Amino acid sequence: MLIASVMAAAMASCPVAQDRAAEAQRPAPPKGVSGEIVTVAEDRVDLRQKDGALITVPMSKGWTLSYLEKATPAALQVGQFIGSANMALGEAHGKANELRVFEAGYMPEFGTHVLTAPNAAEGTRMTHGFVFGLEKTGATVRLQVAYPAGCRVLDVASDLPVMVSVAVDRALARQGVVVAAVMRPDQNGVIRAGRLTLPAKP
Repeated sequence: MLIASVMAAAMASCPVAQDRAAEAQRPAPPKGVSGEIVTVAEDRVDLRQKDGALITVPMSKGWTLSYLEKATPAALQVGQFIGSANMALGEAHGKANELRVFEAGYMPEFGTHVLTAPNAAEGTRMTHGFVFGLEKTGATVRLQVAYPAGCRVLDVASDLPVMVSVAVDRALARQGVVVAAVMRPDQNGVIRAGRLTLPAKP
């Protein structure tokens, strides 16, 4: 239902009206963890970290397991959920300097916000949303990316590396396997992870 409503709203126009002040506010920063799986369940995973500490990672319902593959902008398609660090070219327009395609079912956050990481250049934004428009113009792939509060146009250079998350059977997340997770607060304020990532293709 969420995907359909976002895509339907986006098809009307881009950009659509949105609260720019709210857009500039960064959501709570995610927390990354990694370790060797000790136990795994539907709602949590226990990891043994390098220092020997045991950490419990609360998991979202329907969490996914994936690994990363390097690709090119030719792998981009309408309907994908992406995340992109991009340099602002205008109010609703940016040039991607990093782009990730997430596996189906994993949507870590929505929208565009100012990126305040220590190594981020001034004017950098982070955008998460669904690709609803795609066209190639010379050496650039232009994406239209929609999210509940609006949308953003992203220019992607044809030589920009694209990282694609490839989903695998969750049964591969078993005792002894090393994984990483990124945790964010859910709507109730509970810090959870929506997926586990493998260091390489299994």
